[in-house]
Amino acid sequence: MAKRVLPTLSEEVKARFSSKFRKTGEDSCWPWLAGGSSQGYGVFTINRLDYKATHIALILDGRPRPTAPYDCALHSCHNPCCVNPRHLRWGSMAENNEDKLNAGRFEPNRGERNGRAILTEEDVRQIRSSTGSSRIVGARFGVSGKQVREIRRGAAWGHIT
Repeated sequence: MAKRVLPTLSEEVKARFSSKFRKTGEDSCWPWLAGGSSQGYGVFTINRLDYKATHIALILDGRPRPTAPYDCALHSCHNPCCVNPRHLRWGSMAENNEDKLNAGRFEPNRGERNGRAILTEEDVRQIRSSTGSSRIVGARFGVSGKQVREIRRGAAWGHIT
């Protein structure tokens, strides 16, 4: 979802936003009940444009979105659907990734987990043990000779031993 400049939040928009989550207590998670992303984060539509519900929650709490790089909403509760502003703070993407890693929720999309991967881990092992030219080996696996060279020297698929 692209970053957008938010329009002025009218009382009607504020009321509609408040109807999309369940407020269970001041310090409890407030789960987003409306539509969301595939990662479980709430999405709120204003004037036919989608915004992250966590961003709207922080803005409605009087904390406008800062300039980059501090433009991620970080959860202290590590619950993606929570929109309780007491659980949210602005942070950078690096801080967000570090939080996820420390909470055990960060699984990098590398190797076969990357949806754009052409090769399997077994392909990479075969490429590394191959002796043919990079161009010929690449053609056999459907990748470029440059990609074969990157794999052989460990610059690509470095997590595979």
